[in-house]
Amino acid sequence: MAAEEHAGRFAGLAVSLGIGIAVAVGGIGDATAEPGDAASSSDSADSGSKPASRTSNDATTDARSADRADADADTGGPSARQNGSRSLRESISSAESESATESDTDPRESPTADAAPRRGPLRSSHRETTDTQEFSTARLTEDAEPSEVASPPTKNAPPPGRQSPPVETQALSAVLGAARRPADLPPTDPETPTERPSVNSNVLAGEPDSESDAAIDPTGSEFGPAAAASISPANTAPTATATIAAPDGITGVTKVAVTASDIDGDALTYTASRPIWGWVSNLGDGNFTYSTNEFVRLLARFLPFINSDRFSVTVNDGQGGTASVNVNTTVIPLNSAPVLRSRSVGTPNATTGVVVGGVTARDPNFDSLSYIPSTATTDKGTVSVNGGGGFTYTPTATARHAAAAESATTADKTDTFKVQVVDKFGAVAEIPVTVNISPINSAPTGTSTVGSPDAVSGLATGTVLGEDTDGDTLSYSGSTTTLKGTFVVDADGSFTYVPTPSARYNAWHPYATLSDGIDAVAVTIDDGHGGVTTVPVRVAISPSDQEPPDQGLSTFCGCTMMPEDTIFHADVRNLPVLPESDKFIELLGGSRGGTLKSGMGAKEWMGSTGGGLPVNIVEASHPKETVIFNRGYSTTGPGIDDRPYPIPSYPIVEGMPSAPAWDRHLLVFQKETCISYELINVAHGYELPAAGVLDGLGSVLHRALWGDAWTAQGGAQYDMSSGLYPEIGFANASQIPFLPMLLRPDDLERGEIDHMLGFVIAAGHGAGFTWPARNGDGTSPDGVPMGTVFRLNSDFDITGYSRATQVILRGLQVHGGVIYDSGPEGDYLALGNIRTEWTGTEHIEAARELNTIPLEFFEAVDVSALAVDPAVGWYTR
Repeated sequence: MAAEEHAGRFAGLAVSLGIGIAVAVGGIGDATAEPGDAASSSDSADSGSKPASRTSNDATTDARSADRADADADTGGPSARQNGSRSLRESISSAESESATESDTDPRESPTADAAPRRGPLRSSHRETTDTQEFSTARLTEDAEPSEVASPPTKNAPPPGRQSPPVETQALSAVLGAARRPADLPPTDPETPTERPSVNSNVLAGEPDSESDAAIDPTGSEFGPAAAASISPANTAPTATATIAAPDGITGVTKVAVTASDIDGDALTYTASRPIWGWVSNLGDGNFTYSTNEFVRLLARFLPFINSDRFSVTVNDGQGGTASVNVNTTVIPLNSAPVLRSRSVGTPNATTGVVVGGVTARDPNFDSLSYIPSTATTDKGTVSVNGGGGFTYTPTATARHAAAAESATTADKTDTFKVQVVDKFGAVAEIPVTVNISPINSAPTGTSTVGSPDAVSGLATGTVLGEDTDGDTLSYSGSTTTLKGTFVVDADGSFTYVPTPSARYNAWHPYATLSDGIDAVAVTIDDGHGGVTTVPVRVAISPSDQEPPDQGLSTFCGCTMMPEDTIFHADVRNLPVLPESDKFIELLGGSRGGTLKSGMGAKEWMGSTGGGLPVNIVEASHPKETVIFNRGYSTTGPGIDDRPYPIPSYPIVEGMPSAPAWDRHLLVFQKETCISYELINVAHGYELPAAGVLDGLGSVLHRALWGDAWTAQGGAQYDMSSGLYPEIGFANASQIPFLPMLLRPDDLERGEIDHMLGFVIAAGHGAGFTWPARNGDGTSPDGVPMGTVFRLNSDFDITGYSRATQVILRGLQVHGGVIYDSGPEGDYLALGNIRTEWTGTEHIEAARELNTIPLEFFEAVDVSALAVDPAVGWYTR
């Protein structure tokens, strides 16, 4: 065996060095080849192209051939030259047959590789990979029979009946010929590089039998045109690189992309080796995925050494050129993505709209976590996330404005983004965060233009023009019916105003106030984003001397509250101001911020605490009962009208059930008879709280003596159809009836007050009385007398108030208010009103506005000149 290996190496060396003559002289008996294909070498993309190495089968075949030749020589066989000649002829014949067979099927068209187009016969077959030429092994046997292959006739072709020698034999002859006759080769142009032909045979052959075998063809080939066409073209191995993506933190799959190139343009195939822990999937075009099963990943969770894997990818150009790249991957243990632990979202900054917050995550596998810092832009703003999971969100001005729209949806008022948290294996969780968008809007502005009213019809027109810095679409509203006219606003902001006949007449009246000639309305501008602006509009009322139809005096339950020619319906606009007016106003709190005081409303029985006097209304047929005055101690006197009273079963009493309940007035108005029944300091046994200790003891005694009968301190019965004083009785300090002076709901409904109103002042500010009062109350030596009438200044502009408030204020300008009772200490003029029968909300707004009217705009007037006979009644001249 050693001899065979020695002979094989020697023969291969002889051929590769170009000294085939020595081999031919030594002689080789025969050559055999082992079954199987020669394997191609692999070229690494990192190391560049390398010369193709011979396979172990090629080496074994050469060794066996050399050993057999040595054995023949040693054992006295045929002479080397004879054997060489015979062997050469047989080899040529066998190679010729094998060449014809191989020509039918190109070995490069193997199903395992993509075949490249076969190069033309004139292209050099030299492979310029290194300075070493590559040779392929021809498998020849001594017993091989030559096969005939038809070839097209060519110039210098062998005569009929003789085949051209196979390319391997021609190549071998060329080597031998080159060794024998170097001077016979055609001259070489020193300026032109000459390629050395690459041969495809490692066959060791003897010397040709005849000169014709070594003849040089005119084409330049020693073996003729057939040999020149059979020389393989040069090939360059491909190059390759691998790109390894980060493994998926959940599935563990790693994507690998192998990028290869081949300067020859050969079609490339990719083959991956098998890794240790997983498997590789070939996706085609150099794309692969590396995967492991769950068991391996479970082991990797607990076994630290299972943390990586490797494999290689071989790129083959189908022409014998290959390149390999090594791939090292990470084995991801069984893993779960992080999950939310907590999330905090702050309230948007009202000025900037910025929202600050953060998220906290936990990992089910207890792996370390990190938050991915980022700055992202959403449809409505930008968000910056820091490495601790905190974020700062800033909405755009457009988004904030859209959130302010009245039609904005929840989606318009919020924005959503995601905070990414990743564990150490790359498993990423996206935690959604929803933030509120702080609305922002600029309110519109507007100006009004009003034309002069028509002198005949009184019609006035005008326009309100609005502007909006946000460019919002504006809408206009404000149509209403005021105390003095009708105001209509169109969609474009234009408007029309038509005054009532009464308003025009009042504007013409000799006693007309400043407010009588003007009506105040307003146009509301809305931008649809929460911006609302009210533009005040003052319209001049065209005066007219046409007196409107007489409406008659106002009524309550169908009854007129006192005759028209009494002080209760007098017009005080033209009366002189009392010399003491300023002193009275100052005493009442004019310079101390004193104001009007009003309270209008109603509660259930025994629940009348608050401003106003409750009035109980009964039918004419309601039964009457006897009232025990002064709990039986004194049942007669100037303040006691002891006739029966129609008290309802569950009356509403002033101030009850508070203790002390102050005057505890009980007012009952009887329909049809038009009589107002008034009682003061009423009690009904234990059911009413006592005003003091003695009052409580008296109630106990009353209950024992009188049972459930009503008791009172004083009482009076006023006929509303008569202006005369009652013969006996009273129920307040001024002895003026309550009901004609109380503000009633029907006054506001009517839109005009045609009677005097009543005032209550602090007891410490009162002293004495004057007509129309019949008695006085108070403790101040220089106080305000009961019966003093106060008038609201005519130049006080009432147009800016609500309709109901304007009705009341104009009533105070025309008819004034009289002081009829006293109350707790304080700086005020308390307006008397019915506490019951109010509905809606108009009176509530009026009460709020009345409480802001300063006392310094009032003045005391002298009404004494109006009295017909102050001793008998309230009639006026």
